Amino acid sequence: TGVQTCALPISEDPNAGEDCLRRALLLAPDDEAVLTYLGRLLATRGDKDEARKLLRAALEENHAFEPAREALAELEGS
Repeated sequence: TGVQTCALPISEDPNAGEDCLRRALLLAPDDEAVLTYLGRLLATRGDKDEARKLLRAALEENHAFEPAREALAELEGS
């Protein structure tokens, strides 16, 4: 999946994770895992509207994808 392309040591740059996930999303725009990871990351940074959009897109791709369902439920509860 696109997420596997982000398996690099990125802890030195806090924006590298987001950059990597956005690149992965360009390569695999329908990958529910990439959409979910990026959504979770954006939620932690306070961009809840964009996070909701990405998590909903992940669920449109796979309505049974539990990580996206859980992340959206957490976001809606906050």
